Amino acid sequence: MVLASAGYSLLEAFPASTAKYWMIITRFLIGVSAANVTVIRSYISAATTLDERTGATSILALCQVMGYIFGPVVQSILTSLLGNDGFPIIEGFISMNMYTSVGWVIVVLSSINFVLLLPQFFTEQHIAVREEMKTQGISTPLPDSQPVWKKSKLDYLAAFSLIFGYFVLVFNIALLENLGIPIVMDQFAWTNEEAVYYMGIVMAVGAIISVTVIALLKFVCKYISEANLVIYGGFLFMFIGRLAYIPWGDAPPQLQFSHEHNLTNAVGCPVVEQPWCEFTPAMTLPQVLIGYLFLSIGYPIGVTLLFSIFSKILGSRPQGVWMGLMMGTGSFARAIGSIVLSIMYVELGTTLTFSITSIMILAYGVWLVLVHKRLKPNDRAVLASPRQVRMIVLKENMNGKGGNAPIADEERQALRQ
Repeated sequence: MVLASAGYSLLEAFPASTAKYWMIITRFLIGVSAANVTVIRSYISAATTLDERTGATSILALCQVMGYIFGPVVQSILTSLLGNDGFPIIEGFISMNMYTSVGWVIVVLSSINFVLLLPQFFTEQHIAVREEMKTQGISTPLPDSQPVWKKSKLDYLAAFSLIFGYFVLVFNIALLENLGIPIVMDQFAWTNEEAVYYMGIVMAVGAIISVTVIALLKFVCKYISEANLVIYGGFLFMFIGRLAYIPWGDAPPQLQFSHEHNLTNAVGCPVVEQPWCEFTPAMTLPQVLIGYLFLSIGYPIGVTLLFSIFSKILGSRPQGVWMGLMMGTGSFARAIGSIVLSIMYVELGTTLTFSITSIMILAYGVWLVLVHKRLKPNDRAVLASPRQVRMIVLKENMNGKGGNAPIADEERQALRQ
């Protein structure tokens, strides 16, 4: 992240003929470095107990949302302060302006993060494995953690149900992320400036609501199970929020015809490109606000608890691959959702687009109701007994796979019982 952000901010130092290629490379590296979220989620799972897991994942989600909030704010402040020209640091090589300043801020923050993760300041912990050993009554240190989870049964149905649930959430939220401004421009005949301004306010308020919801999750989960909360607080609210976007009005929106399409002040629903504008009722402002309110509550609940439950179902086994699979599924959903939903909106219109996505969320919610008993890891985890674990260790030591750790006399006695 440090090198990629610095390279992006130094693009002016490269020849103009090759700068665009360096920009693509740096943006690619930034995208790759963003995958560290998967490693972070995996480590949180390994460094927390089951009781701590929900609170830890909530804090991570809270930090992400705050980043989404303050990132654009910092960019706006730096843009207004520095402007297009800014000021040079090293003439012709390094400058600080509205385009490069955010990159340098990321360099500073990433450098601080790098230092904090050095061995002098950061000590890796394996709390989940120790908790599993305690649960199984193992007090003697084992050569490695693998025997603790090696005989555990992973519920693949529950795991893949949660992965698909993350796909559903991200796929649907991509609709507003990518089409929120075009939709309100079509429906309310707003200019681009008006749409950006008003939707910015709505999204800022929604972000504050999401932060509040995430902050309260740990407390709420003391009284409501995570499985029930993700169903009735996450996906039910997402369903209501999406259902609220099906047009309530009784008249079509203001129409924009072809001869106005290329004018900078043209507003309204482009009937030539989107024929449904002529006969589909317009959305109302109250329903947009109500829908966004429910989405701002349901989405953070769903995302945070899906990861929390998923981590608990995986147990003490290494979770990097599984977390990577889940994050990769979300990235795929975001990419394909942007394309598919854009096509659906242009070709089918608001009524069918929001109806189809509502049915999608409802169908998955029903599926969660059917499998919700399998989303409680404490009830369904089947782990190796202490005797089985010690037998595994003894066999691996005899085969030369367990390292040089000796087998204690009491362990051998336990194997004979």
